[in-house]
Amino acid sequence: MTMNLMNQELTISSGKAQIFGLGASLLGVLLLWTPYQYLWGGSLLDLGKLSSSVWFGWLGVLLVGAIVHECIHALTAVYYGKIQWSQTKFGIQWKSLTPYFHPTVVMPVEKYRVVVMMPLLVMGLFPYALALVLGNGWVLAFGISFTVAAFGDVLILWMMRNLRQGQPVQDHPSKVGLVVPMP
Repeated sequence: MTMNLMNQELTISSGKAQIFGLGASLLGVLLLWTPYQYLWGGSLLDLGKLSSSVWFGWLGVLLVGAIVHECIHALTAVYYGKIQWSQTKFGIQWKSLTPYFHPTVVMPVEKYRVVVMMPLLVMGLFPYALALVLGNGWVLAFGISFTVAAFGDVLILWMMRNLRQGQPVQDHPSKVGLVVPMP
């Protein structure tokens, strides 16, 4: 976390976020898989039996899903956060091959929290819960994949834990995190 005279930055480097993300991903997969396995059976080792065409297909799902994830951020920012499309920016951080959505304006922290967490809910936790009810392994894989993919968003939510309602915040333009404008 860094701070300057005009703004407080609540950020983490992409490299550190990826390292934390890798550990959280491994732990997340095990924690999310366990209830499903208890309810429906199966083994993570069964994944090794899938054909290469299934793995390439899944890679396609992940790539399209990454774009949809960013679009959910944008749609939430525009429709719930009440910002204009002209105040949004999409791109790819080539260094880490990470697509991003960046709202370019300040918004109240409670609206920003919803913008940040919506892909986790829509693409991760809701499909995961549905998989637990239905016993569908593909829905489970989707839910776990996009819950794990939202680790950076969870990290940002954690960074905001001490901010008070109504406090203005802005997405950081180049780092994982946000900027809190200081009065």
